[in-house]
Amino acid sequence: MLDIATKLKVNGTKLDAFVRKYVPGITAKLLLQLVNNLAPLTDTGINDFVALLHPSLAHDKVVDLTEKLLPLDGTQQKAFIPKLQTAIDPLVGKQIAELVNAMEGTPGDKMDTMVTQFTALGDNTGKKIAKRVSDMRGGNLKTTGNSGKDITELQGERLLTGDEIAIRADQVTTGTLTSADLMKYPHSNIDPVGRDEDLLWKDCDPAVSRHVDEKAPDLEIRKKLAFNQICKIGGVDKEVAQQVVMENDGQKPRDMDDASTEDGRSGGHTSDRHVIGSGQINTLTKLQNRADGVGGLPPCPGRAGAYANMGASKTGMQNAMKSAYNANLWPDIRKQLIRKLEYDIRRNVTVSGHVARNAQPMRNNPSGVYLPVKGENVKGGFSTFHNWPEL
Repeated sequence: MLDIATKLKVNGTKLDAFVRKYVPGITAKLLLQLVNNLAPLTDTGINDFVALLHPSLAHDKVVDLTEKLLPLDGTQQKAFIPKLQTAIDPLVGKQIAELVNAMEGTPGDKMDTMVTQFTALGDNTGKKIAKRVSDMRGGNLKTTGNSGKDITELQGERLLTGDEIAIRADQVTTGTLTSADLMKYPHSNIDPVGRDEDLLWKDCDPAVSRHVDEKAPDLEIRKKLAFNQICKIGGVDKEVAQQVVMENDGQKPRDMDDASTEDGRSGGHTSDRHVIGSGQINTLTKLQNRADGVGGLPPCPGRAGAYANMGASKTGMQNAMKSAYNANLWPDIRKQLIRKLEYDIRRNVTVSGHVARNAQPMRNNPSGVYLPVKGENVKGGFSTFHNWPEL
């Protein structure tokens, strides 16, 4: 790392004038970072570099910008900024900094490639390049709040990261693609726009291959581009869909929890009325009374079901959901959930519980579970607000 004292001795008067003109109030630490990052530029070169950005760029941000342009050395940085100003004219220093910041730490050499390629594709003005990066990020250049979270996270708005934008730009550089292909899947060049919903969900699956050359970063880009299109389908609730894709990439439902935990998500009453030892229906006698319509209990005319205990509620619900998944019902269930609709799951599965019927003997260990699920912005994208064992 360059010694600041050595640099000052080279031309202390010139550097002093440089600091006074461009970086008033800068701390010694930031000045050291600035000089180190701009090496091996001469004093004149450093002066020219910062002059390209001043006065529209806040002085202390010059250091931050030079750090973000690494691993370009000082000579390359000096060449890169005029290149930006030529390609991105009339963007000024502050706007250039915003664009570089939007790339979120992408190395300077990759950004150089990106700008070169975007310019070659016809994005030859500042507004066009800024819009290209903005579009590929999901609609803006911001990096804070939800704009700094991936679209596949809850409330996330960022489509592609800076590195992923650079990857696509480099792929276009080395191939025969066009500007319109940047938002298609890497290598396969499949356009997610207009693609079938079930296929889009399969595109989110990293275990599914769409092209022999796909690598891990390509699969992540494909997933985001596919999911972005899912969110644009009519009736789809984005935040519910995000909860779904966060679990197993949307390829299978989340694991069920016990009735108490599930009720906490939905405000449901399973633990209160359908689990022995819990809530109002805490004995087999009360379960029978409920079916018979006596005892002042919540009515359940003719038949009432309850899990044997809280642990049995989890096992029963999980068995029902697993059975639905194994029967290939998940795509249909998922389609309803992300539209905030309800799907009634009824499966013949093993369950530890009881079913009471009006004026009939209690049936133990019934053969099925009723599990209605509704799309909501909770874990896994759905809740179950009431369910029970049944015959």
